[in-house]
Amino acid sequence: MPLQLYEAKVAERGIDQVRHVIGVAAGKGGVGKSTVTAHLARALASLGKSVGVIDADVYGPSMHHMLPCLQGPSREGQWLIPASSEGVKLMSVAFFRGPGAAAVVRAPIANEIITQFLLKTQWGALDYLLIDFPPGTGDIQLTLMQQSQLSGAILVTTPQEIALMDVRKAHECFCRLRVPTLGIVENMSYLNAGGEKIFPFGEGGGVRLAQEINAPFLGQVPLEPQISLMGDQGKTVEDSPAALQFAAIAKKMVAHKELSYFEVVFKQMSVGSVIKEQLQGGYSGAGIQKIFQNGPCEVVIEWTDGTICRYDLSDIQRCCPCARCSENTPQALGLASRAYSVGRYAIKFEFTSGCSAGIYSLALLRQMKGLLV
Repeated sequence: MPLQLYEAKVAERGIDQVRHVIGVAAGKGGVGKSTVTAHLARALASLGKSVGVIDADVYGPSMHHMLPCLQGPSREGQWLIPASSEGVKLMSVAFFRGPGAAAVVRAPIANEIITQFLLKTQWGALDYLLIDFPPGTGDIQLTLMQQSQLSGAILVTTPQEIALMDVRKAHECFCRLRVPTLGIVENMSYLNAGGEKIFPFGEGGGVRLAQEINAPFLGQVPLEPQISLMGDQGKTVEDSPAALQFAAIAKKMVAHKELSYFEVVFKQMSVGSVIKEQLQGGYSGAGIQKIFQNGPCEVVIEWTDGTICRYDLSDIQRCCPCARCSENTPQALGLASRAYSVGRYAIKFEFTSGCSAGIYSLALLRQMKGLLV
């Protein structure tokens, strides 16, 4: 089925009924991130949770092998309907091209594909939507963090220092966009040999990293040949040490305090009504509790530290931080027609005329202050 890119923004988003969107990332390839994602999805489903997975690796998707589906995605009006693997919903670019075909697309097209998987796929009411991040910290990763309103990220590493270096970069990337790290999973930690643990890639790297970045250490997953073999066949290994670790990690995710208070509620905007409401936590600095428009020319932001600021919309537009307006003083021409979150770190305003390209970080809005109430 061809994947048609969409252009128009719609008020309803495919992830609006998803309770928690969680990124599974590593910053590099080869650490078993996709394996961890697939097994965590199944472990969460076994706990009675409704789960979906996005394979965000446009250039090297693998999740359709690990979570095999009897039937691919379908289309229903403007929406894509995800495939299903034993109750776990799945979207992957692999469904939209021939077997073994390479994805030869430029980054803007890859970003549009990812955006469609997030916003134009009818995920329905899910407890968890896991996103299997591609390697690196580039354009696609930025799109995922801006568009998906991540509840948090799980970082996957192996014990050796070369892997830890890249995971540190991934952690820094999430920190910059105010996405909390939910924990570290150390994959391929050790090999069981007759009851003795052998550490072929070194010992304790994941624990040290968790201590370094002040994040929970979620567990060590042993190196088991059977995991790789069964994963290639789209099957789950049960009752092995690795399977028990995945089950334990899933239980920690369900009980994670960071996820207990991150909820997002989107409401239609009209003059005088709430246009966005969000409870945020898990990072330094005040988040936005509520935004509402007070008349045609003023927006009010209530911050989580109790501060209330009034902003003149013309001042907001004049302070547009986009590259074009940074070089030339923009004119304030329009009224705000919409405001929406960009990830967990910024707000974007759409104006009826003039520039609407600016992404206003929470730090910038705090610096602008407005008129304190």
